[in-house]
Amino acid sequence: MNSLQHYLLFSLLLISSFGFTQNKEFIRVFDSEGKKIHAGFITSADENFLHLKRGSKAYTLPYLEIGYIKTFRSFGHDSGLGAGIGLGISAIFGAIVLSDTGDTGIGGALGAGIAGGGAAVLTTSGFLTGTIIWLLKKKKTYHIQGDPVSWELFRNSLAKPDR
Repeated sequence: MNSLQHYLLFSLLLISSFGFTQNKEFIRVFDSEGKKIHAGFITSADENFLHLKRGSKAYTLPYLEIGYIKTFRSFGHDSGLGAGIGLGISAIFGAIVLSDTGDTGIGGALGAGIAGGGAAVLTTSGFLTGTIIWLLKKKKTYHIQGDPVSWELFRNSLAKPDR
């Protein structure tokens, strides 16, 4: 591998790790019937409203409309993200292996086999890693149901004003 390929691989690994290092909690907000009404990062929570941001959009929800709040993503998200990262890394390794062989004969077939096997192994490893991450995450559900005491407990535990 030349230095450009090393740089590209390092950059991919660095970029893929940014999603795991965020300090803010991504939450999902559901109404009393279990329908998801919003999702995003908490910007603040005052006595009456929850303020969220997702992308460039900001949302304000009165706590009286909130049934419950979940602090975790679904199993499919975490395991799929792991599998996607594994597949992306294997694609880069596969491209490097195939470009290094430059052979259309036995060497090229061997390189393609290594690339294909690496894709299967890294994608499966990524899926399993995502599954383990999902299992080890602290999963919290806050039941609000328009109750001011529950809302205050939520504000004091997760939506701290200094966030």
